[in-house]
Amino acid sequence: MKTAILGFGHLGKAFAGGVLHSSALSAEDILVCSGTENSLSVAREKFGLRTTLSAKEAVDWADTVFSIVKAPVFEELAPGLDFSGKTLVSFMAGMNMARLAELAPGAVIVRGMPTIAMADCSGTLCYTKAPEYVVRILNSLGYAMELDEQGLENFMAFAGCGPGFAAYVLECYAKVGESIGFDKEMSRKITALTFKNAIDANEDFAQTVREVATKGGATEQGVNHMRDSDTYGILREAVQKAYDRMN
Repeated sequence: MKTAILGFGHLGKAFAGGVLHSSALSAEDILVCSGTENSLSVAREKFGLRTTLSAKEAVDWADTVFSIVKAPVFEELAPGLDFSGKTLVSFMAGMNMARLAELAPGAVIVRGMPTIAMADCSGTLCYTKAPEYVVRILNSLGYAMELDEQGLENFMAFAGCGPGFAAYVLECYAKVGESIGFDKEMSRKITALTFKNAIDANEDFAQTVREVATKGGATEQGVNHMRDSDTYGILREAVQKAYDRMN
C-alpha cells in the first residue's frame, strides 16, 4: 500500500520510525513530503525514505495519505490536491471530519491522534472508523483504540497532551529532591525509579496508595496534603484547558 506522509516534524518522524520498526510498512512503500529540505534530508539519511517537496506529487503517487501538517497548512494545500479514491488519515488537531470531507472530496476520511512514543511502537493512539489496513498500521504503533469523533477530541487533551503533563509533574518532583539536598542527577534518577515503581506495582493506582500510605504514617500525611490541595482538580483543569484550546 503506497503511503504518503505529509509533514515531517516530530510526529512525522515518530510515525515513520514506528511503522518501519514494526514492519507495518517498508521504506519503498513510503514517500515523504515536507516544505523544508532539512526535514527531507532527515527522511532520506536517517530513515532511508524517498522524498518530495511537492504535495501534489505525494498525493498523486499514494493510495493512503497520512496528513501530519498543521491544519492551516492543509487548508492551504488541499485545493490543489486530488484525494479521489484515496484514504486520508488526518493526525491534525483542530480539523473535524466534516471539514476534511469538504477539503478532500472523494476520499475515505479517518481521523487519528497518536502520541510521540509511537516512534518505538509504545505509543497510545486512537482513530475513527477506518479500513482494516489502516487499523493494522495504527495498532502496530502501540496501544490503539477506535473512538467516535468526540472521544478522539477527549483523547487529544488527555493522552496527546499527557506526556507533557506527566513530564511536568516529574520535573517538579525532581526539583523537590534537589531542594532537600540531592544533586540534580541523583534526584532525577530517584524520581524516574519512584514513578516507574508506582506504575509497575499495580494497575490499580488507588490500591498502591492504600498499601503505601498506611494509617498514621508519613506517606499518609503527604497524600492527605495533596488531597486537601485538590491535586486531582489541578490535573483535571489542565486537561480541560488543553481541550478548550483545541476546540
